[in-house]
Amino acid sequence: MMLRRIATPVAALASAQQRNVTTACSQESVVKIINSRGIFNPERVKAATAEYYNLGFDKTYALAYEPNVIAEHVYGYICAQAENAAGSNFAHASVSNTTENTAFFFCSEGDQIEYIGKVEEFVKARKHLTKTHAVSVRSYHSKDDKTVLFTVELTPFKNPTPAKAIAESKTPLLDIVSTDKFLDLRSGVAKERYQELLNRKHSSFTPVFAINTDPEHPDQHIVSVAFKADRPAYFGLLTSVINEVKSARVTKKFLETFSNGIQIYTLYVSGTNAQVLAHKANVSGLLPFRPNSAIERLFTSGTITAQKSLFFDAMMNFAFYFSPAAESEDFTRLATMVEKEAVGLTRLKSLRATLTQEIMSENYLGELLETHVDLSILIYNDFKAGSTAEGRADIQSKINDRFDRDVHARTIFTSFLRFNEAVVKHNFFKGEKAAMCFRLDPKVFMPKLDFPRVPHGIFMFQAPGWRGFHVRFTDIARGGVRMIISDQRSYRANKLSVFQENYNLAHTQLLKNKDIPEGGSKGTILISKRHLAGLDEADKLSFFRQYVDALNDVIVPDQPGVVDNLKENEIVFLGPDENTAGHYPVIAALHAKDRGFKFWKAFTTGKEPSLGGIPHDTYGMTT
Repeated sequence: MMLRRIATPVAALASAQQRNVTTACSQESVVKIINSRGIFNPERVKAATAEYYNLGFDKTYALAYEPNVIAEHVYGYICAQAENAAGSNFAHASVSNTTENTAFFFCSEGDQIEYIGKVEEFVKARKHLTKTHAVSVRSYHSKDDKTVLFTVELTPFKNPTPAKAIAESKTPLLDIVSTDKFLDLRSGVAKERYQELLNRKHSSFTPVFAINTDPEHPDQHIVSVAFKADRPAYFGLLTSVINEVKSARVTKKFLETFSNGIQIYTLYVSGTNAQVLAHKANVSGLLPFRPNSAIERLFTSGTITAQKSLFFDAMMNFAFYFSPAAESEDFTRLATMVEKEAVGLTRLKSLRATLTQEIMSENYLGELLETHVDLSILIYNDFKAGSTAEGRADIQSKINDRFDRDVHARTIFTSFLRFNEAVVKHNFFKGEKAAMCFRLDPKVFMPKLDFPRVPHGIFMFQAPGWRGFHVRFTDIARGGVRMIISDQRSYRANKLSVFQENYNLAHTQLLKNKDIPEGGSKGTILISKRHLAGLDEADKLSFFRQYVDALNDVIVPDQPGVVDNLKENEIVFLGPDENTAGHYPVIAALHAKDRGFKFWKAFTTGKEPSLGGIPHDTYGMTT
């Protein structure tokens, strides 16, 4: 599978867009507007305005704003200078009240992540408008990289509920889901770029991005990334991803949201090449998005890289589901008292597991990881280097010393480290992937947990919109893949129980299959909470295809970038289940065929007979 990359130059902007700031809006008119307020000394206004015009903002700045708006910006710039002269940071926020749909913010280059957060807060305060209004964010950087301007505006969509028009109309998608102002401001070539991204995102299950060469600045690239999300909050992540490239310089960046839920972020970047930017754009599409989480704080502060963020998220997910309950003297005594009862000990262990998981929230795991990020980075480095018993023993010694009096923290960090031992095959370092997939060896960690039988193999999946598992009890096993769609109230309970449910379903399937050669298996896809509100059939199919594609990464032999310490060819079969019946089995089988899986016809049951399938309804089959 190859992600599509665009590397063709964008045509020159129209001649009207060649005007610079001084011809589009004279300094004199801006000075006059500011002086009419009678607040600052006229000489200071004149000098500050001249300085502002020499910041070197891109020429599109003047085309986007009327003179009175530019005057507001210059006024804010003077206020930011005054704050800086008084000993505070160079910063200014212009947000009049909650009824206004426009705002702007000045900050220094080093504070832009903080002010991206303020932009997000401004939009969040107007969440009631984001279904009917487009969010447009424009950011310009001065030529000396010391000053950054953010502007944000909410503008009514032409069509706030576009589904019917998209299905029935032959009108280009961009014309249906954008705003009149967006269409008026963009050149024909820019519209083509947005249209292509919208089309690809509508049908793609992999990160969608484009890398274009800027024709006016051949050493500069235009990086465009499309997301589907319920609120605009990827600016900080994308900025931090690009900032990892030490030589890269961002001159301007934009965000546009569309009424079909797609957001397109565009960054103009110099100082690096298209290949590096393509890798960064792909990584950005896989990053976990949990605002104010420990991992996001570490990443946006520059403490860890995007790659470490992805690993930490997977490591935490493993620990969340597979950390053994800390032993205690009280539990041992109680277990001795009830062990002679038929189900007493089993119920006691089940209660302990449930209580342990409920107190061990992802927030707690994240705070522990953040507090001891040095140990977390050691675990990542061990994973990256290939993880050896000697390396893990050295890290375990450091964990024991650090947490000699904190049994619970020691147990969790030991689980973090055990992840490295448990992973026997993965696509983590594969350059282009739809989701992360880790083949786990259950013998490494399951005997320490309260499960009646250790499975043959477990796959753990990670993606921004969902998490999932696949459990099989024998080498050759079959069972369905269940997509779990929760409401807001039940999501937390489902998140806690998804692996236990997956295990139970696979074990039940094993018992069902006792009279046939195949053992029992089951897969689960738990949709992320933030995707529940706008979930549609296209989203469900996209998540399912990501699951199938990531699984094929690790079961199709000799895949580039896949680390294989298992050294065994595995045959995995899937079946339909809740929310994955109908055409899903056909899509999965044909995708496996495209990926080169030798047994693609047997990859799923429930297909039509022409593809080697057996209709489940006809024969009363279940998976």
